[in-house]
Amino acid sequence: MAGRLPTKKGLGSRLKKWEIPIVMIAVKVDAAKRLRLKVLRPGDYYEPEILSLDRINFRRVPPPRRPKLTKAQALAAIEKSRLRFTHTWDQLKAETRA
Repeated sequence: MAGRLPTKKGLGSRLKKWEIPIVMIAVKVDAAKRLRLKVLRPGDYYEPEILSLDRINFRRVPPPRRPKLTKAQALAAIEKSRLRFTHTWDQLKAETRA
């Protein structure tokens, strides 16, 4: 019978529990180019290694570390930036909410 295990005394009545494999057989990429795997957790970082069109390895990596800036360091970085605003805050607010 399907699902029964042989025992030393012959066929036993114990039913083997079916194991659900952790390894996924196939997954589908959604419209946003995302994969959903049950073994992955939100917030984890993985580095893809593209071996070919048919083979991709994902390696778990530590999350990136961003240095904490003081207010003075942040203001200095803003001053060094090539990005310049040509309008005041009130002009930008009126333009985007009109």
